[in-house]
Amino acid sequence: MKNNLPTRRSILAGAAASTVLVSTGCVNLRSGLNPLLATADRTMRLLIGLHTDLFALQLLPTLVATALPLLLTNRAFAILAVTIAATILKRNAATPDPVRIYMTLDDNTMVMLNPESGAVLARIPLGQQPTLIAASPNGDFLAISNAMSHSVSIVNTADNRVSKTIPLEAGSSPYGVAVNGEGTHVYVVNEAKNSISVLDVAAGQISATINTPGSPSKIAMSPDYSLLWAPAANGTIYVIDTLSNTVSTTITGIERPVAVAFNPTGTKAYVTSAPTGRAGAVAVVDTATYAVLTRIPVGTNPYSIVLSAGGTRAFVSNFDSNSVSVIDTTTDQVASTLTTGKSPIEVAVI
Repeated sequence: MKNNLPTRRSILAGAAASTVLVSTGCVNLRSGLNPLLATADRTMRLLIGLHTDLFALQLLPTLVATALPLLLTNRAFAILAVTIAATILKRNAATPDPVRIYMTLDDNTMVMLNPESGAVLARIPLGQQPTLIAASPNGDFLAISNAMSHSVSIVNTADNRVSKTIPLEAGSSPYGVAVNGEGTHVYVVNEAKNSISVLDVAAGQISATINTPGSPSKIAMSPDYSLLWAPAANGTIYVIDTLSNTVSTTITGIERPVAVAFNPTGTKAYVTSAPTGRAGAVAVVDTATYAVLTRIPVGTNPYSIVLSAGGTRAFVSNFDSNSVSVIDTTTDQVASTLTTGKSPIEVAVI
């Protein structure tokens, strides 16, 4: 998948309402303002088109409105605000603070936005080409992979400052990132090294390296944080025990697995399968036996998958079909297919 995709950036948002965000490809603004306006309009129509009776759209106008000045104040070659990657930061319902959105930008920074006011509350310098963001379970810190400086930035959410930058092996090209249940260790995929580094957050260094041949890119923690799933392009899914940091089992039989999402109880894993040149599928895996229960046909080149908070819907971005497949997880069948902008990459529900 990584050979077919544009440069990737990330958005991480607090969950105050149920809103669907879909990221699309890069926007080249060198040709002037019209492409920017056209893309913003396309993105707004894209997001509105994802509205169902299960989802509210309170954040969308602010997201798009905030994107425009951010783009105009960055380089001419810029990334639209809802572009490239999206994940979820669960917000404590007892916390009175407004929802905050963290977004990596093309100028090697991350900004924090207040979606209620549209204000940029903080701008945080990171490493070169920051990509994906993962939050600790309690929301105390964020871990951001820096693809070109081969490092992971740890950002304290209390003061929005980088508390430490953890170096990786030279040429590692980090991408997928996850945090363990205690918030003591960060897992990061080294795309160029066919491995996953385990980072000790307190020590600020690599504590273990897990070999994962076959070029994994994205990783996902099980709901109880006991297992880390790492699908690889060679057709292997590495299931890693986060206590021992070893591969406990491998799953095969799913062609070109890309991304994983779990139902809330962790009994089923939904794995996107993207065979080259053919329509993709979502394989539903029994996490107790690792058997494939069923395969759900979706669009071509399905890249990202996320489940709604209640776990009743799964959303799959189909990169080459310009669509999102909505799966009813009670029947494990596609309930609807939504048309999007060009080349949807990541999808999130906030």
